Amino acid sequence: QFKKLRNTMKVLILVLSLAALTVGENIDYHVVVRTSASQDAGTNGHFLIYATGHSGEEQELGVLDNTSEDVAQPGSEDTHVLKEIADVGVIVCVEIIAKSDDAWLIDGLDISSPSSPKYTFVNADHILLSSGWFEGQSSLKMCRPKVQYVVTTKTAPKYAYGHSAPGTNDKVHATVIGKNGVS
Repeated sequence: QFKKLRNTMKVLILVLSLAALTVGENIDYHVVVRTSASQDAGTNGHFLIYATGHSGEEQELGVLDNTSEDVAQPGSEDTHVLKEIADVGVIVCVEIIAKSDDAWLIDGLDISSPSSPKYTFVNADHILLSSGWFEGQSSLKMCRPKVQYVVTTKTAPKYAYGHSAPGTNDKVHATVIGKNGVS
């Protein structure tokens, strides 16, 4: 079992190393936005999208251009490829900022990049986006939920492995690695 764990750790270290190599480089982001099916949910306006990576770095990804007639209509699912943008690593938050008073109600979006697996963000509060003071909000920030982990450790018994005091007075750090990134 130790050998299997060691091999798994090698693979995880390799994946993290590859992801770390791309942070800061320019990459493409794939964003699929789902507009609500409500009657007036669609828009022809412009909206900016930002992504925040696990290190806290925020990056403007660009404009979600909804000016075409067949984009951002009620019930539609539209794909935007935002090219050559600085890599923020694993995406933990996205923010959409209205640059138009033509309101937009999205159900949610999927976002992915070479260093961030696809993640679905949901507009759970059904916030209407608009730059107009008379309707909706000017921005919508959606983040991955924070997860609390409980870690239990067990110190080896006294004299185990030839040591008389197997404990430590130093700080111990842990990194949780999962299919959606690093915590």
